[in-house]
Amino acid sequence: MKRLTAGLSAAAFVLPVVALACPAENAQSWWDVVETYQLALPRAANFWTPIACSLGMLALAVISVRERRKPGFAQVFFTPGFLVAAGLSTIGAFFLKMLPFDGRLGMALALPLPDMDQLFFGPSMDANPLFYSALFPALVSAAGIRWQFSRRVIAGLCCGFGGTIAAAAWHGWPELSVLSARWASLPWFVVNAAACCFIARAMFVAEARDMGAPAKSA
Repeated sequence: MKRLTAGLSAAAFVLPVVALACPAENAQSWWDVVETYQLALPRAANFWTPIACSLGMLALAVISVRERRKPGFAQVFFTPGFLVAAGLSTIGAFFLKMLPFDGRLGMALALPLPDMDQLFFGPSMDANPLFYSALFPALVSAAGIRWQFSRRVIAGLCCGFGGTIAAAAWHGWPELSVLSARWASLPWFVVNAAACCFIARAMFVAEARDMGAPAKSA
């Protein structure tokens, strides 16, 4: 059952990547769609960069853990909770576009989590700095201190947010609504991406220490 769950989770993560890589008929540019219809769409300048950066975040967080019983890269990556959380933070809940929601609502609900400010404040080319930050991963990381089963979910959230933020720093897009100048937005992106990686590492350190702790006698 665990293998089936892991396989389905991996398929849910990989299949949309393959589908979106295929060109669609009569496809319009992302910019034209936003300007013409003002629909809420992901702001990533490149589809692959957030995914690649999130995998880099995971590798860096795992490698930097010094505890003997630290989890491995593949061990964490193929955890269903990690895949779901990382997917929602990078490519979004794409399957919601198939449900009978209103067009704009369906698009907004399917957004990656860092782009969810469009759901609250309306479609905009500029991103809200609070959503493109480590604030949300830091808030939910408090659950990892108490509930061990949530740590890999939180790590996936951190790697997804960190990957999306790192991609924004690399491409210089999207621009932040307040810190619009490149000299102001770049440090914001870099610091918050590093903070996301640090929080993910903290989850792996806590997991390794719990695995290495001696069992309590009854």
